[in-house]
Amino acid sequence: MQNNLINRIEPIASKRGWTEERTGLHECEFIETRRHSFQELVPHHTYGTVNVLNLVQGDEIIVESPKGKSLFQLKDEPEGSEDTIEAYVRGTFLT
Repeated sequence: MQNNLINRIEPIASKRGWTEERTGLHECEFIETRRHSFQELVPHHTYGTVNVLNLVQGDEIIVESPKGKSLFQLKDEPEGSEDTIEAYVRGTFLT
């Protein structure tokens, strides 16, 4: 029972200035959520599907999307440490 009820945060990727974690929703949930912590410009690929982005820590971010691209970039404003939660429907990525 504990394996299904306890939030299982899993590191996905990290580089200088940012980290990405799976937040631990149960595998039967149709939504995937990822927490991103960053201190500099961070690119995110949408893979052709809808993404919902929420700022959960920090004062302000800038979301930029290059025209015609299936990605967006997050920039912390003013400089500091920001965290976002990104959500999307599992299995809808177009590659």
